[in-house]
This record gives sequence, C-alpha cells and structure tokens, in this order.
Amino acid sequence: MTGSMRCGTRGGAVCRPRFGKGRYFGVLAGAIAALLVLAGCAAQPDQPLRFVAGADAEYPTAARADGVEGYVVVEYNVDEGGRVRSARVVESEPEGVFDQAALDAVTEWRFEAPVVDGQRKTVTGLRSRVAFQLGEPEEYVAP
Repeated sequence: MTGSMRCGTRGGAVCRPRFGKGRYFGVLAGAIAALLVLAGCAAQPDQPLRFVAGADAEYPTAARADGVEGYVVVEYNVDEGGRVRSARVVESEPEGVFDQAALDAVTEWRFEAPVVDGQRKTVTGLRSRVAFQLGEPEEYVAP
C-alpha cells in the first residue's frame, strides 16, 4: 500500500494513513490483480510426469571385474511429491547381478508429478530399463 502518514501533534501521537482518491483506487486495483493471479495459479493446465533429477547406477565391482554386462527393468510408482515409491525388479539379465544397483539408482530419481485438474497426482506402474554396459556410462530410460 502506498500513502502518507499523518501524525497528530495535539493530545499525543496518533498516526493514521491518509490516501487520496486515486490512491485508494490503486490499492483496490492491486488487490484485484493479485486475486486474479492467484486464481490463474490454481487453475494451472494439466502437465505430464517430468523427470527432474537422478544419478547413474553404480556398476557393481565384481561384475565390472568379470566383464559382465546386462540390464534391469524396474517397476515403480511416483508420489505427488515426485519421489519414487515401491520400486521392484520385474526383469533382469543376468538375474540378480545388477538388481540392487538398479534399485538404488531408481529410488533416488526425482520427478515433477503430473498435474491433472489442478492437482498433483500419483503415477503407478511405471517401468524403466537400466542398462549396464562396459566402456559406456550406465544408461537409464526414464518414462
């Protein structure tokens, strides 16, 4: 709010804001504009799930030393806050070699949860393939 302060000098210091006619209208217009901006934020359009951050899976030392390559398919959910929940291995080759490394990586991924009708939503049943190949950085395919 803009305005000046008028302080009385008789009978103690009483201060009250003083607004001219134009200033009152400016304050009212500012308040209306703020309400319109807030209403626009509440009615944000639908947005898809978006991958935000995640580190590569760590190649298991024994598998690297033995020259073993493979992949793991992980199924998981993403909650409203963008965190991975209920991650589990649904397929791996060779079985059991890279499972824990893939799970560790996927559970650290962060997403921006989708927006549907103005609300963030949980997404279930996502699947990603985490590949382990020597000589190349570990690869993951996010949804």
